[in-house]
Amino acid sequence: MEPPVIIHKAYICPFTVQSNFARMYAKEIAMLASSGYLTTEERKARYGRTWRVTALGLDLLKTENFL
Repeated sequence: MEPPVIIHKAYICPFTVQSNFARMYAKEIAMLASSGYLTTEERKARYGRTWRVTALGLDLLKTENFL
């Protein structure tokens, strides 16, 4: 699955860290998180169980015409 599609899914319907989707695409999600497109951070130094899109991820979605 292409990275913008995964980011778009996280934007439309955030998925949990332990969901089947996250398990299926674990390598891609890890790459996107390492690159700054996805995060589990809810506020400064507070982390949750849901993958969320970062500002950088939103910029990519706009550039790729997903939004």
